[in-house]
Amino acid sequence: MLFLVTRPLDDAMSLATLLAERGHASVISPLLEIQRNERATKIEADAVVITSRYAVPQQHIGVPCYIVGEQTARALPEREVLHVFPDVHRLIETLPQVVEEGSRLLYLRGSYVKHDLKTQLPMFDWQEDIRYEAKLIEAFRDDAQQALSQGKVTDVLFFSRRTAVQCESLLQAQRFDQHRMTAWCLSQDIADALWLPCWKKKRVSREPTLSSLLTSLSAAD
Repeated sequence: MLFLVTRPLDDAMSLATLLAERGHASVISPLLEIQRNERATKIEADAVVITSRYAVPQQHIGVPCYIVGEQTARALPEREVLHVFPDVHRLIETLPQVVEEGSRLLYLRGSYVKHDLKTQLPMFDWQEDIRYEAKLIEAFRDDAQQALSQGKVTDVLFFSRRTAVQCESLLQAQRFDQHRMTAWCLSQDIADALWLPCWKKKRVSREPTLSSLLTSLSAAD
């Protein structure tokens, strides 16, 4: 098995290490580049909402944090008050039940987000701070390109809809054969974004977490 890892570079390197510990070879070809905004965030809100670890500021927040994902939770200092949700859908469903209507919420986010929380949760007074930009990368790295052209890649890991769509676009443009590749998706939402019909298999993690996805990989060995 040879896994194609398309996460941003730092995450891709960490994931490659985890795969190697489980006996899996991988080739790294990031399809997103993260450009962070390092300035301090002015916290003038009753609570903070963070849906990506890239948006976590390097400062003490000091108000309750409603966040998505185990990796985002690990990026925050232990002294912060955290309420962790497995995905954005659960956050949107639960927030009106646990936060008072009219509360001032500061959304720390990227320049691109799939879910517009201000529109979907209009009962709150929203502020937003753009903490990073995720730019698409327009080509595979040379070693990944070679592995794909030689038919060595057997599995591809997807952690976002944007990278899934971008990867398929590049595969199609270069006419790489996907019939022997399995697409591993962190969530059903990502799997639904895959539009090419010729994957060998599409597999979805039981929970939208890295640990759950790795468990799925181990179960398939």
